[in-house]
Amino acid sequence: EPTTFPPLYSCAYDSENGVITLTVVTGAREEVETIYEVGTEGYEKVDGVGEKAHWSDSPADTLEVLEGDYNVSISVFSLGAEELDYKQLSIELAGSALDRLP
Repeated sequence: EPTTFPPLYSCAYDSENGVITLTVVTGAREEVETIYEVGTEGYEKVDGVGEKAHWSDSPADTLEVLEGDYNVSISVFSLGAEELDYKQLSIELAGSALDRLP
């Protein structure tokens, strides 16, 4: 029997420094929270964005944020731009994304 997932929206931004993907999952709070919890197992807790947020730098630099009925995921696939702070960049992008959600 097929599994039903809540609505998922995604986009990617490609640049000379790498690729950034932004994914938003929305639906019933219980579904979204379950997806968030599974996606953040073993991640580092991050304060200052969303209700809950976690960061991982492996295999890609990824920030997972839970806010209301939304799970926002930002992944950065670097092409070696070591001078960029991907964690801070992801936090800022997540803040911008959350500000635009209904």
